[in-house]
Amino acid sequence: MLFNVLINVLIAVGIFFVILIPSSLLSTKLTKKTILSAVVTQIGFIVMSLITTFLCIGSDFTAIGIRPSNGYILLATIFSLIVALPMAYMGEMYGKNYEGPLKVEKTMEFILIFMILAPTAEELVFRGVIETYLILTTTPTIAVTVPAILFAFIHIASFKNAPKKLMYIIVTSAFLLGVIAGIMRLLSGSLLPAIAAHITFNLSGKIADKIVK
Repeated sequence: MLFNVLINVLIAVGIFFVILIPSSLLSTKLTKKTILSAVVTQIGFIVMSLITTFLCIGSDFTAIGIRPSNGYILLATIFSLIVALPMAYMGEMYGKNYEGPLKVEKTMEFILIFMILAPTAEELVFRGVIETYLILTTTPTIAVTVPAILFAFIHIASFKNAPKKLMYIIVTSAFLLGVIAGIMRLLSGSLLPAIAAHITFNLSGKIADKIVK
């Protein structure tokens, strides 16, 4: 039993890299501009997630949570706000002089990347493809926890130059988002509450930034 669980976790990690690497390489090859690179990466996540799903289980994309939600969106938003705002505020306090890897100043760019593309694409990868695979092959706890750890991992790579305390906050916040989104996906069977949680966390960072400034 333990051996089978370990194998399936490793397969899930493999799926993660199958989606991540082509998407990242594509954005690097196509553009050097940071904003455009982020857009290409997120679109790559969506395309690779759908291709992976189609090759593994066919065209029934409802299996990975592409379906309406049955009422968990508000709960996900409220709970995420309670958790995300204090984390975002601490992040702003410890990162006052730090400029992140993606500098977005225009409102429309923020909406496109952090309110639409990133929440949709990243939840499709982590709570859609990876969590669904683990739900089918392991336990609910593992299905929620492993994608949350992987989601935190990509933030370590993205914010490797951040001050140590800020890095801890970012990684912890990413993990907590992963857990909340994962639970919402598990309970609702839909990605929409997970996307709502992701949007709330991203928006909390913007709110905290305005408060501190």
